[in-house]
Amino acid sequence: MISKTFTAFQSRRDFLSKSAKTALSLSLFSSSLSLDGLAATKLFRNVKMIPTMNGTISTSDFGVTLIHEHLLFGDIPKEKEKESVAFAVSLLKEAERVGINTIVDLSPTREIRLYQEIALQVSINIIVSTGSYIHGWMPESITKLNEEQYKDRLREELTKGIQGTSI
Repeated sequence: MISKTFTAFQSRRDFLSKSAKTALSLSLFSSSLSLDGLAATKLFRNVKMIPTMNGTISTSDFGVTLIHEHLLFGDIPKEKEKESVAFAVSLLKEAERVGINTIVDLSPTREIRLYQEIALQVSINIIVSTGSYIHGWMPESITKLNEEQYKDRLREELTKGIQGTSI
């Protein structure tokens, strides 16, 4: 199992800063699975383009962004997929109406094909993440992975795409 050692943070701001840097490093770079805060800050200062569900966008096009969302979460039964997609689309259209331009979805497990269906129906930018916390409430598909399997999962998503897609 992956180590359950947790880092102490000085404040919520410290936690968010380090989390954002780590998430960005995992999203953008496959050669290394982590970067220290200072290196990440220097490295990402010049990042200008970010992949989304509908293609790569400039960071200047993010607009108002919600950085911790879960459009869909967990295993959705086949008979509930259409309803779940329709519900997510309705919420995103309402978010668009009130001025939200981008969301970052942090769902650790997801059917990427459902996200593709959602993204085709809205103009909001959807950024999906890779990685997850390892806690008892996570799906077994994640908690059963040993450290090497987890790294392989991350590497696969970062270099080849999520669930056989180019996303």
